[in-house]
Amino acid sequence: MEFSMIPLLLVVMLVLFILAVRRTEKVGLLQARGAKTIYVLICTLILWGISNTLLSVAGVYSSPSFLNLMPGLWLPMAPMVMSTGAVLSITNLRNALFTVAKYTPQHQLLYFQALRILALGTLIKAYRGEFPVYFAVFVGIPDLLFGLSAVIFGNVSRRRSFSRCFLIIWNVVGFIIILPAVPLFQMGLSGAMQVFTAEPTAMRLLEFPMVLAPTLIVPMFILVNLLAARQMAISSASGR
Repeated sequence: MEFSMIPLLLVVMLVLFILAVRRTEKVGLLQARGAKTIYVLICTLILWGISNTLLSVAGVYSSPSFLNLMPGLWLPMAPMVMSTGAVLSITNLRNALFTVAKYTPQHQLLYFQALRILALGTLIKAYRGEFPVYFAVFVGIPDLLFGLSAVIFGNVSRRRSFSRCFLIIWNVVGFIIILPAVPLFQMGLSGAMQVFTAEPTAMRLLEFPMVLAPTLIVPMFILVNLLAARQMAISSASGR
């Protein structure tokens, strides 16, 4: 198995998320009950990542029967559906997440998205012929540029705050640039929708540890984008 920063990136993201929750709880802005609901969600996502790892290593994700299910269209969406469903149906979880987003310093939310500069790794792999070029170009480059913008805006926000409107738009852009990844993912897998057949194909995205990127890491970035944008929209509407 080749060296990859993917598992380390996932650990860093989870640690930063947990630290944000603990910080908000420690200063008395988040009740322990609300924090526990967030920890349950985090544990659920971790279990999802472990499941993907085991299924990938076992060869399930490379089997013809699994590929016939067109996993590129739904596998990356599963954690988002689970998380969004939980947020919409569990009031304590929803309020707790909005509280964390509200009281986490602006520059820290921006720096979290700066981790997306590690998309540079996919560009390097594509250059070496180890990763689909089309995916690196249409997904990796926009993701890298967004991560770089997060570094710049994060540095600026340490001196002055951006308007809520600007940050809502910026977070929505962070979500939109990832949308093409879903159809492109499936278009690189064997099946009725396959368009890109040159090696290496999108099958690389179903191999461990790369499988953690489309199934957990990218959805987590998007969820934080949407969470931040939603909280800022609520704050703007309430005038607080």
